[in-house]
Amino acid sequence: MSKVKAEKYGAFLRQRPPKDHCFLCGDRLTNRRNNRSAEHVFPEWLLHRYDLWNTKLTLLNGTHINYKSLTIPSCAKCNNEHLGKLERDVQVAHDNGYEGISQLDSVRVYQWLAKLIYGILSKETQLIRNRRSNSKRSIVLKKHLRDLKTLHLFLQSIRIQFVFHEFTPYSLFIFQTETFNDERDFDYMDCIPLFCIALRLKGVGIIAVLEDNGTQYEMFSNYMKRFAGFKLHPLQFNELFAKVVYKASLLNRTPKYISVESPRPYSKVDVIALPLAGMAGGAIYDEWDQETYARYLHFYWRTWNMPWDKIFFPPDKVYSALTDPEGNIPTVVVS
Repeated sequence: MSKVKAEKYGAFLRQRPPKDHCFLCGDRLTNRRNNRSAEHVFPEWLLHRYDLWNTKLTLLNGTHINYKSLTIPSCAKCNNEHLGKLERDVQVAHDNGYEGISQLDSVRVYQWLAKLIYGILSKETQLIRNRRSNSKRSIVLKKHLRDLKTLHLFLQSIRIQFVFHEFTPYSLFIFQTETFNDERDFDYMDCIPLFCIALRLKGVGIIAVLEDNGTQYEMFSNYMKRFAGFKLHPLQFNELFAKVVYKASLLNRTPKYISVESPRPYSKVDVIALPLAGMAGGAIYDEWDQETYARYLHFYWRTWNMPWDKIFFPPDKVYSALTDPEGNIPTVVVS
């Protein structure tokens, strides 16, 4: 484990993330030192732009929480300096639409998305798994906390220089999407156990896998480029997300890293990724199954009430809104 994390956040894997420490740097928060603040997981500028203050997000155990209430503890320095700079970068890019987001350093987009996932999971560690049961077991299992170890380490790149040598921890895809000038211009989706996340932000669609060492980008970048210049309907965007999430579920390797910190105060961290195939080699993804994929698609198309028998046609045909029978990208009209 990296010293950057272990020095101040060693307790993270032994218990739920402590409420009295900064989620990012791990500093203890005290009113006396005037260093206690709350970081909005979904930033205030985003809540304003899409009128999300009283819109509710559904968490893993069915709890509904207002976007505005989704905050995590932060020290004043991280909140005002490091996270403030990140939010300003993303906000400026957002205000320049697709060109702004697509030209923003992909590491900044990754940091922003990783903060969203980490913030949501941190909140969920405080909730019981089954609200109808007397059990007080957390909604987030210890396995999920272990999986967060790497994500939390790489989040330190918000405040400390990280150098990812010849790899990126993530796959990131950015698309143009239709605009509606109403509440349909914002959508958020995730698959937290697989660290997959998707956002639509008025004309821009972002899909990311946060812990796959860029393998999906390497495999699918040419396929995704087919949609350059097209403004995807939300139905099409959700189909792409279903593909990415299902593919992520097939990854049969756990990424491993070597990190080397510079001497105190840890001003730089070099990260090297070990080969995903390992010494044994072989395929790093299990075989794709069309019926299983169709079930993912059915889930992410639930907004449109698409019936199962209109999505999957045994034994292995799956309906697509991305291509017509001639292989062209159709214009989708769905109310």
